[in-house]
Amino acid sequence: MERINTDYYTEDKYVGPIDKRRHVYGENNTLFAYGIYPTKIKIEDLPDWYVYAYSSGGYRYFKTKGIVDLVYVPCYDNHPLKYDRLYISFNKKININNVENRTWLKQEEYDYLIWDHLIVAIVRGAEKYSNLNVDDIKKAIDLKQYYFFINEDEDKWYRFFEEVEISEEEKIKAANYQYLDSKMYRSKKK
Repeated sequence: MERINTDYYTEDKYVGPIDKRRHVYGENNTLFAYGIYPTKIKIEDLPDWYVYAYSSGGYRYFKTKGIVDLVYVPCYDNHPLKYDRLYISFNKKININNVENRTWLKQEEYDYLIWDHLIVAIVRGAEKYSNLNVDDIKKAIDLKQYYFFINEDEDKWYRFFEEVEISEEEKIKAANYQYLDSKMYRSKKK
């Protein structure tokens, strides 16, 4: 059995030139390391700290054990989570002083940049398996949800993280668009 130590695995990979690109699946339901390299690892071989969700063009099994730092940047321009960014570092604290273009971190500051619904899965996994305090990130995600639903139908507001308390004052700020997309939220070591 191969060692399971890759940061993420995929069930398929893209092959061929862009105009003729197609999906290829592993033999006997095996996974691809980093979405490229075939392995002998199957889904059932992955430990619990690999979380599964959609991000940037496909479904991934992403490792949440050993994360050192997370920085979350919401984007209020469009759908909930779609253009939000979660910067992940397995090696060092992310230096948010090196921000370019208002909210983009320099690539040498982080290991992975994630968006879409994989953000929620990674935040939950990092809290459980990397012993990170992610309450500020969870609150920011739920307040962004609130912002979108208050403008449409407040009764349809759903939360990803019910366990985090949100005050009425925080809801008012979110509804008035005072949680700007240039604000960054980071995890803390417990």
